[in-house]
Amino acid sequence: MWENWYKLEGKTPVPCTGMEDAGLVMGGDRSVGDTTEGEVRVSTVFLGLDHRHSYDGEGEQLPILFETMIFGGPHDQEYCERYCTWDEAAAGHVKACQEAFGHGPAKDSTTGNKSFVESVVDFILEGADEIV
Repeated sequence: MWENWYKLEGKTPVPCTGMEDAGLVMGGDRSVGDTTEGEVRVSTVFLGLDHRHSYDGEGEQLPILFETMIFGGPHDQEYCERYCTWDEAAAGHVKACQEAFGHGPAKDSTTGNKSFVESVVDFILEGADEIV
């Protein structure tokens, strides 16, 4: 029942083993990147559910677990790309920003596995040199 559901451990998707894990999928920050300029937003998220709907029978195929979409502007909800890994999704977010805005995202728009607010709190409490 849970074979198509995944949760994040850091930036690594791992299969869910039961309802407790599935609850983790929908909770917490699932954002890989979120960049807004004016009325246009580029959003890259961890989906939690494998969106690979077919298998060609050729070797191992990774689950498709991340998605980038553009909202607003000329690409509004028509631009949609999906990825298997966090790193592919992060690179895809940059590509979508270049498509939407003509340049990559601002440095603070991709905050790892934390929300921007959590990163700011860490910065204040830990005295970090920069928000990542």
